[in-house]
Amino acid sequence: MNKLEEINKRLQINNSVQNLIFIYTPSKVGSTSLVTSLRINLLPHYKIFHLHDEELLENSIKMKLGKIKIMDIIDYNQKLGKKIFVFDIYREPIEHRISLYFETLYDLHFNNTEENVKNYSLKLIIQRFHKIFPFLKMDDYFQKKFQIHFPNSFDFKKKYLLMEKNEVKYIKLRLKDSPYWNFILSSIFQQPIFCVRDYESKNKKIKNLFLSFYEIYKIPINYFHLIENDSSFLYYFNEKEQEEYLNKWKRKTSSLFFPFTTKEYQLYYTICLENKFYTNFQKDHYIDEGCICKKCNIQRAKVLFLIKNKQYKNEKIVH
Repeated sequence: MNKLEEINKRLQINNSVQNLIFIYTPSKVGSTSLVTSLRINLLPHYKIFHLHDEELLENSIKMKLGKIKIMDIIDYNQKLGKKIFVFDIYREPIEHRISLYFETLYDLHFNNTEENVKNYSLKLIIQRFHKIFPFLKMDDYFQKKFQIHFPNSFDFKKKYLLMEKNEVKYIKLRLKDSPYWNFILSSIFQQPIFCVRDYESKNKKIKNLFLSFYEIYKIPINYFHLIENDSSFLYYFNEKEQEEYLNKWKRKTSSLFFPFTTKEYQLYYTICLENKFYTNFQKDHYIDEGCICKKCNIQRAKVLFLIKNKQYKNEKIVH
């Protein structure tokens, strides 16, 4: 209990903070866009946290969690009477893996600078991707970490799930529905919410490499069959969506490819970590970093005005 109190202090959750939002998702599912959109619309009335795992949280609060998990922190704050929303997002499986790969392409997988990796051949980059394809994590936090009962099927009419346990609201979105997030989030929070895109791979320094990869990429037929039978894919896509998605990628299949074995991948990953020299430091990661000082709140109001009036051009809220 003392450790949970200390974690709350480091997260700056005090008695005056009553509304909490945890964006608790795997990486590269569009969560940064969700975080930024909610910050612009809901700060300073909500405190918003962006988490992928316990390691990321430890790094942000400079404290070892030990046996404490993120769900323990959520449960602790629920017992303190906080109003809590917890979000997870599902992303299309092939696009998700490609984005996960490119997120650590230069620093982890090739241990080089972004400038140098841009000169690598696409054949080499695709081959490396295929070697590790089955090992790229595709966790479903909503079903596996949130400790809630979920329905037998996704709500394809509303385009989201909202389940409640101990007065904590757990929401599952799909990235493919991001054009409708304005309406979905407005319904959930009972106030107008205007969304903005943030931190997309196609907008980074390696965007040309990313776009070239995506343009010519063909998925090996054995990987295509993996996707075809993936339980999360079958849950979050209805039959028509499954057919459309699979038909799109079926036109872009290639011959069989044999990935690393589990032992080979473990060795590969160990060597990658040992050799890692370059740091993928994400400076100015968000359009809105979440500061609630008077100056930032004024900037936030201006950015929200621009978004509402469709005049927004990537202005940032900088302290």
